Amino acid sequence: WFRAAHDEEIRPGDTVVVPLDVKPTNFMASLKDISQILYQLATTTAALQTVGAI
Repeated sequence: WFRAAHDEEIRPGDTVVVPLDVKPTNFMASLKDISQILYQLATTTAALQTVGAI
């Protein structure tokens, strides 16, 4: 599954699955969400260290 597509060849009897409705993702929106979560985790960790909980 995670190997490059050129490593394997399709053989007789193999099943090829084609998704019916593929929705593209917005890379920048995903990056914004991930960076916001990481920022919140860092802020929470710093706050907990400040009060001595960690």
